[in-house]
Amino acid sequence: MSNEDTLLKMLEHCHHSQKLTAGFDYQQFVTAPGIKEACVLLVQQIGEAVTKLDAPFMARHNKIPWQAMRDMRHRLVHDYEHTDFEIVWETIQNDVPELVDALKKIVGGAD
Repeated sequence: MSNEDTLLKMLEHCHHSQKLTAGFDYQQFVTAPGIKEACVLLVQQIGEAVTKLDAPFMARHNKIPWQAMRDMRHRLVHDYEHTDFEIVWETIQNDVPELVDALKKIVGGAD
């Protein structure tokens, strides 16, 4: 899979997480059946996708917190029983929109 294909997959996961949480507040997010679990999986998939990008590409785009995304994925996968859903919520609400913007610029520039 090329870097561009990986970024497009990441954008898909970002958009899906945003659609799932649209119009929700935190309380609705944590109580709606299946929503928080689906969002955790999407955030995991975003972090997993980072592992598919090559190092020179990530170095060229070093303003994006690639390592933090990988680290979050690792924590969600390996310590699921202690997931802090407020952090997942805040990530989707605050960090995902910034990531979407950054990824769109890269994909739009065909880097």
